[in-house]
Amino acid sequence: MLDRREVSNSWFELLNMLYNIGLWYMKHAAALCLKESVSEDQAKEVHMCLRQAAGIFNYIEREKSKCSQDFEPGSDFDSDVLQAYSSQCLAEAQEVVVVRAIELKHKPAVTFSVSLDTARRFSESAERLKAKDMTKFGKWYLYLMLKNELYLAYAFTFFSDSLLAEDRCGEAIRTVREAHSKLDKAIALSVEYKKAKGASSAPVKIDEHHFVQRLRPILKRMTDKCNHENGIIYHQKVPMELPDFELKPLFGIAEAVDFVLPSKSALWTAEAYAGFDISKAQMPDFSVRSGQICVCT
Repeated sequence: MLDRREVSNSWFELLNMLYNIGLWYMKHAAALCLKESVSEDQAKEVHMCLRQAAGIFNYIEREKSKCSQDFEPGSDFDSDVLQAYSSQCLAEAQEVVVVRAIELKHKPAVTFSVSLDTARRFSESAERLKAKDMTKFGKWYLYLMLKNELYLAYAFTFFSDSLLAEDRCGEAIRTVREAHSKLDKAIALSVEYKKAKGASSAPVKIDEHHFVQRLRPILKRMTDKCNHENGIIYHQKVPMELPDFELKPLFGIAEAVDFVLPSKSALWTAEAYAGFDISKAQMPDFSVRSGQICVCT
C-alpha cells in the first residue's frame, strides 16, 4: 500500500503530465492555424484539440486536491490560471466557428451571437488574470483583452447587419460605429502587447493578422451600406446609446470534452510492480566521461 505522501506525489506527477498534454493540444492547434490555407478537416482538428485541452485543464482543477502540497498563487496549479486556460481554449475553439459562419454566409444573427460569446469567453479568461502579477501575466492578459475587443468588433459588425435587415438603420449606424471603436481598441492593445515582456507565440503585428484583415472589408462594407441606405431611404436619427441585444448565444457554442483517466491495464499485476526495484538499477556515473571521441573527417 502506498502511503499518503506517495499517493500525493503520484497525483502530482500525473497532473503535471496532463498539463503538458493540454498545452500540447493548444500549441498543435495554433500550429495548424498558422498555415496559409486551413482545410475543413484541419479546422475540425483545431476545434477538437482546443475542446480536449479545456477538458484536461478542468480535470486538473477538480483533482489537484489529491496533492497534499499547497500551490502558490500564480503557479501552474492556481485555480485562476487553470480556469484562464480552459476559457481561452473554448474561446479559441469558437474562433473556428466564427470563421465558418462567415465563410458559409450564415445569418448575421448567428455570426453576431457566436462572436459575442467568443468575446465573453476571452474576457472571462482575462478576468482570471486581472489580479495577478502583471510582470509575469501582463502579456497573456493583454492578448486576451485584445481578442475580447476584436470579437466585440466582429459581433457589432454583424449585429448592424441584422438591424439593417429589420429597417432599423439609425441603430445599425450606431452599432457599426461601436464596431469601429472596438477594432481601434484591439489595435491599441496590440501596441501595448508588443511592448509587454513575457513569452508568447501570439503574433506581434496583430493589425496585420488574418483575423483583423478578414474583418476590415466586412466592416467597411457594412459602414458604407448603412450610411448609404440611411441617406437615401430611411433618414433615421442615430441614437446615442447602443440598441439592446440578446446575450444568450444561439448556436456554435464550444463545450469542453471531459477528460476521463484510462482504466489500469491488466498487465499491471502485483508481480509487475514488484519487478520495479530501484535498488537493482545500475545508473551510469555521469561525472565520468565515456572516453569515446568522434573524429569528423
